[in-house]
Amino acid sequence: MVSTAMDSTRPASRDRGFYFGMAAAMSLAVFLGFGPSFYLNGFLAERLGLQPLQALPPLIIVHGLVFTSWMIVLMVQTGLVAQGRVSWHRRLGVAGAALAALVFALGTAANIASGHKALISGDFDRLPFIPFAVFGGFVSLVVFALLAGSAIYLRRRLETHKRLMLLATIALLGAATGRIAVTLGTAVPAIGPLPFLGLVLNDVFLLALAVHDWRAAKRLHPATRYGGLAILLMQALGNSPLPNTPAVNQLLRWLVA
Repeated sequence: MVSTAMDSTRPASRDRGFYFGMAAAMSLAVFLGFGPSFYLNGFLAERLGLQPLQALPPLIIVHGLVFTSWMIVLMVQTGLVAQGRVSWHRRLGVAGAALAALVFALGTAANIASGHKALISGDFDRLPFIPFAVFGGFVSLVVFALLAGSAIYLRRRLETHKRLMLLATIALLGAATGRIAVTLGTAVPAIGPLPFLGLVLNDVFLLALAVHDWRAAKRLHPATRYGGLAILLMQALGNSPLPNTPAVNQLLRWLVA
């Protein structure tokens, strides 16, 4: 009886450890992606020819700090559940919900501010990737809001809730994984530019969640299936010609003007 009870707890323990491991791995990706320009700016800015942190607009700095807080809370929350401290997890969840709203609001404001700066300077027209970056930023924030909002609404459905929270974070990881790809291409010129590496790195997390589901139940959980499809659709839209079409391009100009 004791052996059976112990064996039955192992899958649950591995499950809890998986979500903490995912949160930690995503936090590492954020640190690696934004390390040169944000976290390690004081050490690397001059060497890499980057703007010093104090030269960045306050909105961008606050946005970075809020998103960092989101990653920390995600690790703490998954760690609390892994330790069986569910009551603490629920108490912190109220702050987590407020933080999700801040991530969306400040992310939107930062995207508008960056787009406005590009529009005023002429970079919006001169640099082809700018409309794609602005469009991708808006789409990823909408997907984040839908997934995080659904996770909060369905917080009593534990299996759905925890998957949606991970997926909401994955929806915003593209900015970090994209920067990892750029940094790697710059650091190792011999391998050349790696335009799709950021997407591949981002989708590693989706694949990990899918494999976890399949190993646990031989099927994808509905939250993984539909949330993953939403992220793949987001990526397809962000890399489509849509931002260059007259209607969408004009909409982006209006949003950031």
